[in-house]
Amino acid sequence: MNSRLFRSSVAVAVSVACLLLAGCTSSADQSNSVSSPGPTPGGSPLDKYRAALDKVNEIDANLDYEAMSVEYEKLIAECMTAEGFSYIPVPPQTEEGYSDDGLYDGYGTVKWAEVNGYGISTVDRQSESQSGYFDPNAEYVASLSETERVAYDEAMYGPQPTEDQLAAMEDSDGAVGWEMAGCQSEASKKAYPEVQESTINVDYADLIEKMNSVSDGLESEPAVLAAVAEWSACMASAGYSGFVETYDASQFMNEEYAKLYGYTEGEDGELVAPSEEPSAETSSLSTGLGAGTSAVAIAAVVPAAIDFDNYGITPSDEAIAEFRTKEIAMAVADATCLEETAVERITAEQQVERETVFVRQNKAALDRMLADVTK
Repeated sequence: MNSRLFRSSVAVAVSVACLLLAGCTSSADQSNSVSSPGPTPGGSPLDKYRAALDKVNEIDANLDYEAMSVEYEKLIAECMTAEGFSYIPVPPQTEEGYSDDGLYDGYGTVKWAEVNGYGISTVDRQSESQSGYFDPNAEYVASLSETERVAYDEAMYGPQPTEDQLAAMEDSDGAVGWEMAGCQSEASKKAYPEVQESTINVDYADLIEKMNSVSDGLESEPAVLAAVAEWSACMASAGYSGFVETYDASQFMNEEYAKLYGYTEGEDGELVAPSEEPSAETSSLSTGLGAGTSAVAIAAVVPAAIDFDNYGITPSDEAIAEFRTKEIAMAVADATCLEETAVERITAEQQVERETVFVRQNKAALDRMLADVTK
């Protein structure tokens, strides 16, 4: 993975998460949360157990996160000043300030896709402008030279992981992580309370791990494989061949959108961040996606957050409009095929079957946990 892309992806992901909560918390409150693959017909057999664990791990609603956010930004500013950089504290953002006003209602349906596509070049950008969020440090950061920007990022986020550390993280399948450092990390430690792990998470760690594993390999169930194959054939009939998994289409469009902002595909298939200087190629799409065009599914997962606004590369309005037209066309085909092949319903049904068996086999332990949670 390109280290520059790694840095910007982590930084944006962390800052956005902090802003949505008007503050950050320790990762301990999420380390034992129980994942769910999504809505299931008639509810999930594990719903009441998940809800109980969520209650145990929920953030204390009595904490003043706005005040902590103000302190967090103040500490970052003090630290960055000491490191020789300018930093203006970012005002705290409330959840109300980031309300999507129902923009995502109906996401994934044909009706929603006809207007918004995947929400890549439409809803996401609209939500940012509606939120009123403004980064008071963006202009200063953009003014830094490449060398200064590297030093700024290291002061803010700590030393970058080495190539060996990156490789270890990729090879560990999540077992090896990257510990944030720098001014952001130090400010977070001081401004936000450390979340104490519930004894429930410790006492029932094995059971919780098993609950989280119920969905493992769900995509390999014969019924799901058959439905996904039908979806792939449907997409090919609509002019979009080469997509094997249901997330391939939206992932492909995410990557194409990133390329508009200067990201390129590296030799390993992963996206590489652009240089500070815009290239002549960023004003037009590198790949045309129309009816009959074969779109090869990209294996590399798009980072959760791509810093589109930090490199001085802005695609033309015409390029964005061209992309949006293609995004909507593909999203409509995708949503139509998903509905016709019932992939989501079939997947949810398989999940319910798995959970039903799991609850039957582990009911005594699950009920003991539930009783301990509700004491």
